Amino acid sequence: MKYRALAALALIILSFIQAEANETEKSIEVPVIFKAVMEGDAAKVLEYARKGGDLDARWETYDDSPLITLSPDLTMTSLLIHLGADPKQKSKSNVSALMTAGRNGDLAQARLLVENGLSVHASDKHGRHVIHFATGNFNPQFLQWLLDEGADPNAINSKGATTLMESMYYPDINEIKILLEHGADPNIKDEKGQNAVDYLNLRKSYHDPDIYRLAYNLVTSANKSE
Repeated sequence: MKYRALAALALIILSFIQAEANETEKSIEVPVIFKAVMEGDAAKVLEYARKGGDLDARWETYDDSPLITLSPDLTMTSLLIHLGADPKQKSKSNVSALMTAGRNGDLAQARLLVENGLSVHASDKHGRHVIHFATGNFNPQFLQWLLDEGADPNAINSKGATTLMESMYYPDINEIKILLEHGADPNIKDEKGQNAVDYLNLRKSYHDPDIYRLAYNLVTSANKSE
């Protein structure tokens, strides 16, 4: 009797585990529209739209829509917008397609999105602005464009960190120069009282010595000139 009870309990546990596995498998299944967009299959996207499919559908696993995920194919992004996808939609974290473009350093996509109403001043739920996302994307031209579009070089996130501070994690000399030339203030301190030089020193052991020295000299020189 004891063994039968244990066997029954084991079956219940196995059934529960299987149900959980099925649910997980279901949740990571790629929705049709996402697959078509990621594969760059314009014909499938057109067919999906023709049948009334939701172009702003969310992939629940990541809370993204096709536009927020942002295909690297500019033509695909243009097609989605042309077919009625909302370029201004955001994830639950308040991330927009323009922020994704900033993270990817994709200037062509960013220009298209701004032309369709997105703002370079927007921020996510952590207070990270588009310019924060663009930091460290190894495309200084993207940063230059954002600043030319009016992005604030001293915008802070929810922890008080500026773009200049975040650029110290993986210092790009051209990026630092552009920020300083556009008025980035190296004296601003975050909620812990740390400034840009402090951020640079936090990861000093990870930096190339020459890059570290150049970055340090740029920021400290800017400190003295103010």
